Amino acid sequence: MFVPLSYNLRSLGRRRVRTALTVFGIAAVISVYVVMNSVSVTMRTMFAKTGQADELLITQAGSINPEFSSMARGTGTFLRAHPRVAVDPSGEPLVSPELYIASRLTRGATTRDVLLRGVAPIAARAYRQLRVGEGTFVGPGRKALVGRQMAATAGLRTSDVLDLEGEKWTVVGVFDAGGTVFEQEIWLDLDELGAATNRADLTNFFMRVKSAGEAQAAVDELSAQRSEPMQAMTAPAAYARVGGMSIWMAALGQFIALTIALGAIFGGMNTMYAAVASRVREIGILRALGYRSWAVLLSFLFESVAIGLAGGALGALFALGLAQVPLDIPFFMSGATSINASSLRAGFVLAGAVGLLGGFFPAWQASRVKVVDVLR
Repeated sequence: MFVPLSYNLRSLGRRRVRTALTVFGIAAVISVYVVMNSVSVTMRTMFAKTGQADELLITQAGSINPEFSSMARGTGTFLRAHPRVAVDPSGEPLVSPELYIASRLTRGATTRDVLLRGVAPIAARAYRQLRVGEGTFVGPGRKALVGRQMAATAGLRTSDVLDLEGEKWTVVGVFDAGGTVFEQEIWLDLDELGAATNRADLTNFFMRVKSAGEAQAAVDELSAQRSEPMQAMTAPAAYARVGGMSIWMAALGQFIALTIALGAIFGGMNTMYAAVASRVREIGILRALGYRSWAVLLSFLFESVAIGLAGGALGALFALGLAQVPLDIPFFMSGATSINASSLRAGFVLAGAVGLLGGFFPAWQASRVKVVDVLR
């Protein structure tokens, strides 16, 4: 025979302050966990979308990221002559030389970390995921093309003047790249960026091959040759690798939230121990009325899990509110976080687990109360 749920609900109502504090504590943990889990999912999705099967990213041999690569400009001549390279309608090889660096954007009294990509005019034809929705592509002069997400987060529009690398750059366009990582970047003319940073070298090359079926063969050929030591990867594989190194920031947030969840478990345990201590006589009466120890155990577990799930529901609402605040993870992600269903489900599971673990031992203690001890 189960203890009526109405008994548990009335019991929760009699200790409103303690219950409310526990619910709010769990809600704070769940909101952080849901947001950071959503950030992780958003970043994985963003990196997974970046690059297509017939595109290659070519960097210095042994480099783990284009930022830490250094390549001679003359390498482009070798790549443009490769037999597997694709060409545009005019016959020009689709090989984009690039300078990819981290920098600081200054606007008035504020500064932010940004990623700059110096490109040549061929990039407009080589990158199929890029669409200039407003303005024009970059060209000679101090001109900047801003990704949609970067523009939204930093409040940038065409004709705005940016302070980058000690120079003034005018925004001439905003581009859309289908939710890829490119939308977090600012694109500049390759030669202008090289002059501003006093760099004669490049960091990487972007290359399109004739078909997706030839991509892996091109990767093997480019990586194996010795005349021009380099490291070639398909673009999806390269950005998945870069994404794997950057997602640790979101994973760190999840780990912190899970660590704090341990504190929430002890908070819930304290609440339920207090409930058991104040209701020993009631528990004895329940046992005297014929309720078995397992029914008392389940009854108190229900209360604890109900507190946890209430905290989970409130935490989900907090997370939806926090997601509206623009997030700015240096060099990786800017803009509002999209809370997804899988993160909300994970949050509720964590909230239920907090309630279950926090209430188990107090519920076990309640189930061991003997009628004879209460009647003494």
